[in-house]
Amino acid sequence: MKSSKNIKRILALLLVSLMLVAMAACGGSSGDSAGSGDSGGSGDSAGSGGSGDSAGSGSPSSPGGSAGSGDSGGPGGVPETSAPESARDTLTVQIIRDTGTLSPLSGSGSGGMPSGLVGDPLFVVNPDYSLSYRLCENVEKIADDHFIFTMRQGLTFQNGEPFTAADVLFTMELMREIPARVTFVRHIDFDKTRLIDDYTLEIFHSEVLASQYPTRYGMFPVLSKDAYDPLEITLNPNPMQIGAYRVTEYVQGSHVYLEANPDYYGDQPPIKYLRFMFIEEPAQITNALESGLVNVATTATPQDVDHLKALGLEILRAPDIRSHSVMFNCSTLNYEERVAISYAINSQAIVDIAWNGLGALTDYPGSKGVVDYVPEWGGRHDIYVDLYNLDKARDYAERGGLVGRTITIITDSSDAYDTYAQIIQEDLRKIGVEVEIIRYDVATFTQLLASPDATGYDMGFGLTYTASSLGAHTVANWLAVNNCGWFDEDFEYVWAEGRKMLGTMDWDTRQAMVPGYIDLFLQFNPWYTICSIPWMWAADPDLDGWTMDAGGNFRFHYVYWTR
Repeated sequence: MKSSKNIKRILALLLVSLMLVAMAACGGSSGDSAGSGDSGGSGDSAGSGGSGDSAGSGSPSSPGGSAGSGDSGGPGGVPETSAPESARDTLTVQIIRDTGTLSPLSGSGSGGMPSGLVGDPLFVVNPDYSLSYRLCENVEKIADDHFIFTMRQGLTFQNGEPFTAADVLFTMELMREIPARVTFVRHIDFDKTRLIDDYTLEIFHSEVLASQYPTRYGMFPVLSKDAYDPLEITLNPNPMQIGAYRVTEYVQGSHVYLEANPDYYGDQPPIKYLRFMFIEEPAQITNALESGLVNVATTATPQDVDHLKALGLEILRAPDIRSHSVMFNCSTLNYEERVAISYAINSQAIVDIAWNGLGALTDYPGSKGVVDYVPEWGGRHDIYVDLYNLDKARDYAERGGLVGRTITIITDSSDAYDTYAQIIQEDLRKIGVEVEIIRYDVATFTQLLASPDATGYDMGFGLTYTASSLGAHTVANWLAVNNCGWFDEDFEYVWAEGRKMLGTMDWDTRQAMVPGYIDLFLQFNPWYTICSIPWMWAADPDLDGWTMDAGGNFRFHYVYWTR
């Protein structure tokens, strides 16, 4: 079943005028409020810089450093110049995926970008892996699995309740019970972790991994132990958090409005009102930018970049740390078949068609844009050297018994995955393999790939990256997210070797281990990375002060109008 992109775009154009009128009407009722948001502190997103080493374990030439390093000022990457005076105090931003909740525990969508502004994390991890302290004022490393966190004193939640270390421990224990958030605290040994006093928390890790500190602790806002209400937080998270902004209005499926919190302990942000508008379709997003309905689009598609530039908009591009991969079902496709398909994929065509030439080819199972990538990682298997070789693809297909078969590719119905599937379908036909494409909604697609049953598909697609920004972490740990239908002793061995590598805290020693681990991984080839993918925003050129955290997330705390 294939979708008709042309019909979708025509319908989008016909409907956009109605949508613009509706949104303008919504905005008119609260013209002094707004919402744009930032994903810092709330999302499990990959980083653009830093080693992910535990504090003090990095080599002199690599990111890392002392646990207590960093500034105590504002969030992440403070601009060198202050914002000039401007009469414009409102910024309107397009976002997608309203999940129907503003809870920072929801995992995505509307609970992501706005909550990164309404609720502060313990600290922000900057692109160079220095720390900009927020609710926490210092971290002392006792050992690779043992830390002392000292909290700021004198802070209050937006409801006036005092902030203490007990609120931090409460938030961590709460996340342990929530599937969408357990990944942030899975490494914490809660039996040993304890409160020393009102402002000091002693944290122990149950496993030493380079991917844990500091990134995990900079990615969630702290909630009030006494004020937390699981129902109220979905629509009104203000009382339970401490942040630079507060929610003034949330209309599901339409918008979230924020205004600067006058009682914020840090510097007041240059822009007082932020407006988030939920706009999904690419044609509607472009029209909203062109009409001035929004000033920033957080999902600028590669196909629209040239047009957006022609409109005079600035294109903000994060480092290419994310990659898309073909995820094989190892229980239905043998090794020779997986290699055959890898050789048959025309990755350059995917970059050119799906990403308008803005993606980048890779030479190992991940993105070359991650902070720890070195050339020695690349070209360690011929599938990443001799790309799109149909002769080799046919040879492996015949050896594996793939020729003459019909295999199934599943997608999440997104433009990118549908395009990948259609290109690969044509590629495989050239070596005598038929492909059935089945399109699902996002939830079902994700469930199928994550299910240990590994049934109903032969191939799918995955966004291969990790929150630590380490390529080593991606290759070693992504199998925890999707084991690719791989259940035997070989999987257990590869998994254990990956944990051993990630458990090596010294940067140089770990870097020396990565090529050998990639060799081991490629003996099985459970996934094949197609390309790194661009993450781009489009913004009014009169905006400045953009900063970014280690996850490659643009932040709004210091953005200002230049005129």
